[in-house]
Amino acid sequence: MALILDDLEFEEGTLNMGGTAGKVYAIPASDVLSITPPAAGSMTVLTGGVVFKTGKKCAEIYMTADTGEVKDVEVGEKDGGSFETNAEFWTPRISDKVLLLKSQLSNGGFILFMKDGNGTLRIIGSKDHPAYRVPKEVGTGKAPKDRNGASFAFVAASATPAYIFAGTEAELLTPGP
Repeated sequence: MALILDDLEFEEGTLNMGGTAGKVYAIPASDVLSITPPAAGSMTVLTGGVVFKTGKKCAEIYMTADTGEVKDVEVGEKDGGSFETNAEFWTPRISDKVLLLKSQLSNGGFILFMKDGNGTLRIIGSKDHPAYRVPKEVGTGKAPKDRNGASFAFVAASATPAYIFAGTEAELLTPGP
């Protein structure tokens, strides 16, 4: 099978903001029935392509502005390349809810959805290769000017960079049928 590459151009004047925006949406991978893979030649999972188990939905997690990042890293050797998608974010103020969430996310596989600065939702993790936490801290800071809160980080293995999700945040917050 011959590989056919498409041209890749960037139109001058196109908006291209870095960083992440909004909230993080997380769900245990075991609560997802299916994620329909993108069509051939695409990296986008279409609206309705993520199906949750009955009564299950994503948790909506506040993320402090300018603390989130989604990064796809190429890994592997020649003829054995793949990707690791890394996701990281910060949420402020140590509270019962923050400590509980940190505990709940410490073991198990998850699927996360994060929006980039351009409004594009990315899917971190899958049913077969969920995102697992990377150890990060919960801290009070040393001085009044320091941050008080929790840092969260995850990594997921994948054959490709993290897919784009063409659906909406409302879909992620709607329990499965």
